[in-house]
Parts: sequence; C-alpha cells; structure tokens
Amino acid sequence: HHRSERPLPSGRVPVPVDVGPGEADLRRDPRAAWLVERVRAWTAAGEKALVFVHELEELKRLRTYLESATSTRMAVFHEGMATAARDIEIAAFRETGLPVLLCSDAGSEGRNFQFCDRLVLWDLPFDPVVLEQRIGRVHRMGQRRSVHVLHFVTSDAIEERVRQLVETK
Repeated sequence: HHRSERPLPSGRVPVPVDVGPGEADLRRDPRAAWLVERVRAWTAAGEKALVFVHELEELKRLRTYLESATSTRMAVFHEGMATAARDIEIAAFRETGLPVLLCSDAGSEGRNFQFCDRLVLWDLPFDPVVLEQRIGRVHRMGQRRSVHVLHFVTSDAIEERVRQLVETK
C-alpha cells in the first residue's frame, strides 16, 4: 500500500485506495466491487459521492453495472447531455437520497459540488491541472467540513506512471 504524502499544488492530497489491477469486465473489476460496497453504506448514511470517470463509454458501463448491482439509481453528468438535463441530474442528486453522481470531465469545470462528502477518481487524468479541477469541484473556500478525495491504485503501468507524474509536479 503506497501512500503519497506529497500534496498537490493546492495542498489537497488524494488518498490512494489499493484495489489491484482494473478489469475490462466490471463484474471482475475490484474498483467496481469497492464502489458497490460503498454505495450501500453511503446510501444508508445519507452521504454523497462525486465519481469522476474519464471515458464517457466507461461512465455509461459503470452506471449500468452499479445500478444493477446496488438497485440504486446513479445520477450522471456528461458532455452528451443537454444543459437542462445536466441541471436536472445535479438537482436530483443534491436534493434527494441519490448517493452517487457519475461525472465525466464535463463536470470538472464551472460546477460546484461542495455538498458532496467525497470525491472518487475512477481513473487519474494525465494532466495535473485537470486533477486539480476535479478536486476543486468539492473543495471550496470557507467550507466547514472535510471532504475525502480518493483514487484507485490499480498497479496498472500507465496509471502508476500518471500518479508518479502528478506527484512530481
């Protein structure tokens, strides 16, 4: 279990969650299993998580899988949605018991999700600026409570290289 203590430029440190290598089949992907387990707990506790997924197709597959595995609707926010549909999803996520908003990079700028209890990075972006934007969605000035920022360590060579690059910036 590698734990990076080097802060990002803003001082916000994502906590690594070591789950092992990712899988193309979500039924065998340890990240998906981890989320299924947490969705149930977050629902019971009334907590909210913003989950960033880089690839739109992966986001859609993850939504289908999580909804099936947890019998819980997942809110979504991505570039393929009309602005009104995005607004409706965010309002539903904020105002109801929905525990998760699955979000593409379309949500990494211009929207504030400071009501979330945690940010989960399904995958790390190649650009540290994009990572900062994602974290900035849940961390706002004057915020009174801490927000957990988590990212998966999958032992995948590319992901590991991105993590190393982010840590040295």
